[in-house]
Amino acid sequence: MDLMRTLLIYMSATMALAVQNTTAPKDTPVPTPAPNAVVETVKAPALGEGITPAPVPTITPNMKG
Repeated sequence: MDLMRTLLIYMSATMALAVQNTTAPKDTPVPTPAPNAVVETVKAPALGEGITPAPVPTITPNMKG
């Protein structure tokens, strides 16, 4: 039990020293958009527009059905 208590005290002291010796993180600057940024919009196709029909299979003489 003494070994566990000793390890616990050692780890607590090590953690406390490590936290005290670190510096606080600096604020990250927020990027600002460019004044002349290009924004493109895409028009959605109308219903049925841009759909190609499936190919129709053809039966050839070498195909046996």
